Amino acid sequence: MSEPESKNRPRLAYAVAFLERSLRRALSEALRQFELSLTQYTVLSLLGMQENLSNAQLARRAYVTPQAMSEIVRYLEARKLVVRKQSPDHARIHPARLTAKGRSTLDKCDAAVDKVEARMVEDAGLHVDGDLVQVLMSYARVLDRGGRAQATQ
Repeated sequence: MSEPESKNRPRLAYAVAFLERSLRRALSEALRQFELSLTQYTVLSLLGMQENLSNAQLARRAYVTPQAMSEIVRYLEARKLVVRKQSPDHARIHPARLTAKGRSTLDKCDAAVDKVEARMVEDAGLHVDGDLVQVLMSYARVLDRGGRAQATQ
């Protein structure tokens, strides 16, 4: 790419940040009808993929503090979307799992999120697929590790 050409376009980091802000706004609006925040939906999604996650595990995966996660889980419990039971291995750990109402709500939220994702890529003639998601996740893993991607990944 020539020098002037590269100066006339945003940096990749800016484009990703711009997309992230736009996507958060669109998702938040889509989830409003379910009276859920994006982070609350993220917790339901995480529990939909893997049940019996502790508050600490949920906090790490949702990129919030353990204190914030405690509030989120309490809200979801009050709405009967998740339940927590004491771990048989650790008295202080209470893993969470979805209730039937939580699963139903997650399914409805997922349908709304699907529409946002489809709208996001439709003008480019693309569709959301596993390859795109894997590429984006690999970028995040590289940065989280602070190093380079392995050739075998």
